[in-house]
Amino acid sequence: MSVRRPGRAAGFAYLGAHTYLVTCCTYARRRYFARTATARQVLSQIRQAAGAWHLAVLAYCLMPDHLHLVVQGTRADANLQGFVSSFKQRSGFDHARTTDTRLWQAGYHDRVLRRDESVLTTIAYVLNNPVRARIVQRPEDYLWSGSDQYTMDERLTDIARGSRTETARRRR
Repeated sequence: MSVRRPGRAAGFAYLGAHTYLVTCCTYARRRYFARTATARQVLSQIRQAAGAWHLAVLAYCLMPDHLHLVVQGTRADANLQGFVSSFKQRSGFDHARTTDTRLWQAGYHDRVLRRDESVLTTIAYVLNNPVRARIVQRPEDYLWSGSDQYTMDERLTDIARGSRTETARRRR
């Protein structure tokens, strides 16, 4: 059985100051990110690639067998496809060199956030992933999630404020 790669949005260049939700799965959904050394190494490669391709990591979560990222272009030449290709290639190479196994499943899933979509709602989804999976009880207790732009406390406070504002709007 062949695995079909997710398609990219037709006609969209993936360049510039857009915000994206990206999901990448490990090869055969193996629990590679349960290993501290692997999670640390992949997160390091994500950070290096984000700088090189001009993307800010607004939120990340490395679950045992997949990862979620919310990234935002910081310049007109920010390149999502270059970013993902770069961190997957480099981390995959490092992983194969030390373990003689493949790290990544082919392709990745992305969603371009529309201007009217809440970035905070998307970040909340990412940071609450380990809670939904019953790995931890609170997002701040999970070692492999956070943001390179904000502290976890800042993000969780923003999310709570956004939820209260949304609830108040619905009541009107």
